[in-house]
Amino acid sequence: MRKISLTIFVFSCFLVSCSNFQKSKTSDTALISGKILNPTSEKLRIQDDSYFISTHTIDTIINIDSSGSFKLNFKLHEAGFYKINFENNNASFFLMPGDSIFILFNITNATKPFNVKGSNADKDEYITKYFDLCSTFDFSYEKYFTKSPEQFVKSIDSLYTIINNHLKDFQKNRNLNQQDLFLMMMKSHLSFEKSKLKAMYPIWYQSYLGKYPELDKDYINNILDKKEINDNSNLKYQQFNEFLNFLIGYSTEKELKQNKKYDTLEVPYPVARYKVINELLTNDLIKTEQMFSFLNTQIREYGVAGLSDMLNEFNRICKDTCKKNKIQQSYLKMEKIKKGEKAPIFSCLNLDRNTVSLADFKGKYVYIDIWATWCGACRKEIQILEELKVKYSKKDIVFVSISIDNDFEKWKQFVKQNHMTGIQLISDEKNPVQNTYMTNGAPYFILIDKEQKIINSRAPRPSMNIENLLNDCLKL
Repeated sequence: MRKISLTIFVFSCFLVSCSNFQKSKTSDTALISGKILNPTSEKLRIQDDSYFISTHTIDTIINIDSSGSFKLNFKLHEAGFYKINFENNNASFFLMPGDSIFILFNITNATKPFNVKGSNADKDEYITKYFDLCSTFDFSYEKYFTKSPEQFVKSIDSLYTIINNHLKDFQKNRNLNQQDLFLMMMKSHLSFEKSKLKAMYPIWYQSYLGKYPELDKDYINNILDKKEINDNSNLKYQQFNEFLNFLIGYSTEKELKQNKKYDTLEVPYPVARYKVINELLTNDLIKTEQMFSFLNTQIREYGVAGLSDMLNEFNRICKDTCKKNKIQQSYLKMEKIKKGEKAPIFSCLNLDRNTVSLADFKGKYVYIDIWATWCGACRKEIQILEELKVKYSKKDIVFVSISIDNDFEKWKQFVKQNHMTGIQLISDEKNPVQNTYMTNGAPYFILIDKEQKIINSRAPRPSMNIENLLNDCLKL
């Protein structure tokens, strides 16, 4: 459930003159227009509301004119949930092809910053009240996901009884029939959201308590039946996709635990996940989406090991050329930095603004830390990394830390204040090391041998027992 910091009440905008309200031009477009009182920004953003839907219909920046007015008429082929972001405040609304809405913004009014008039004003008001209702629940992961299985299921069922009754009251008050599109989409959203939480439970229970809960053998199968899991019309719901990801993730962990054959594999997880996907999913479109999501992350974060079977199947069934190309490009880039390949040479600036190259360290092992001053996970590694530098100070290894910060002086000050030793560098903005080594964010660690060949472009962090690998390399 999404927490919102600013409650948004949606009214049938009697404050706005009807002369301001325009209709959509055609039945396959939607019109969003409005006015902002005393704007302090010249732009706002309109996009799909990814809390509700996973489709990507629109994501655009709109200019606000000198009078505070804005307007966007865009192609809309199917109904969905959308949101406007203005100065970090979100307003969610429902749109169908042919719909028009007019929004009056008054962000100085903290309790009623948005007023909406349009085709579905009553449904937009329901969305606001839905979020208001969710924000009243004392819901925290630790509180719910550490309960016993029986208590957890009972608590979640109780929460969603309240939420579903709230939707039933709205249906009754607005005299909506069961085939109303908004009503059907909200029911599906709530059903998948509840299913997602149940699929999350064993994973988060293990995260908090260090062991998996003792579940009834049919717990996972009872969350959602296989027919609904393989209905590709559900792919448009974000909560369905998240549910499926958690379901497959937990099922993969079970597969790894129950089948000892994976113990002989260097990288067992992708192999086990591929088996689970094949057994659970019979719909090629859903299977494609799950494989794409996993491959897109796995290749970038961990490399290509263990992925050959999944890649072959993905290329066989995927009909989306863009997705195929994206995975292929990532694969080819990672092939260039896999174990045994020549490490791409990079140059960075040191604290004195002098250029330092990877080639300068030939003849020694190089343990590279790609980090940033704003990265919390990076900061947690600093002390452990400093201890490693002391321990291996007389060995044939250098420790190179490369910051991806944009502010040289801020980075330099941070390094000095935290007494960071070893080789301290900052990435070249014109030829960033993160592009060369396909690192998206931080932290990442890379280990290179004396001949400047890659040992591991996704090496363990200092906190993840890197010493075993270093000792093997240094023959200690």
